[in-house]
Amino acid sequence: MLPHFLDLIYPPICCACGKTLIKNEKHLCTYCYLILPIENFNLSNDNDIAKVFWGRTKITSAATLFHFKKESKVQRLVHEIKYHGNDQLAIYLGELFGKRLTQVSTTIDGIIPVPISHKKLKQRGYNQAERIAKGLAQIMDLPVLEDLIKCNSAKSQTTQEGMFNRWLNVINSFELPEVIDDVSNRHLMIVDDVVTTGSTIEACILRLRQIFPNLKISVGSIALAM
Repeated sequence: MLPHFLDLIYPPICCACGKTLIKNEKHLCTYCYLILPIENFNLSNDNDIAKVFWGRTKITSAATLFHFKKESKVQRLVHEIKYHGNDQLAIYLGELFGKRLTQVSTTIDGIIPVPISHKKLKQRGYNQAERIAKGLAQIMDLPVLEDLIKCNSAKSQTTQEGMFNRWLNVINSFELPEVIDDVSNRHLMIVDDVVTTGSTIEACILRLRQIFPNLKISVGSIALAM
């Protein structure tokens, strides 16, 4: 009875529009769920998100759930999971993403969430990419491999202007633990909340390939900012 009583005092609201949710709605109202700009979905190496990495690093495939625009419902969702502590929404969006991925052919063996610094983890209380990966893993029945560690030295990407400056900011930000499972012949998907220039994910891929040069890597994100 307690959850129902609390819902009367603090009714759950849609994370995209702020309207009160009704029975059986979860995180999103039905209207927002239907009109959100879901990407024309395919898991390939020549869609919009894959093109971000052309000429920079080799990926097997790439997929995103939404296109990101400023002042949009998608931006509100991203801000909810990134700045407002809504980790359950992050898991839910990962589940939506996973349901889309299961509709296409995929050989992915595991998921790597893009790590964040210890400072950000302490401030935020969780890594939003890890929560997204958790939702994905639950739907796709895959392991989440948190092998990468992000150093505290990197500045926030949001303060860096231009692709080159973002690249310089992250190139030395990642390291692998001394003891790590051999994933040389596996196909892993690196997952983040939003892909903009792709510099962070590119740095992750290059660091992994220093140790595992034959590793197959795909990219996934909740949103693509263009």
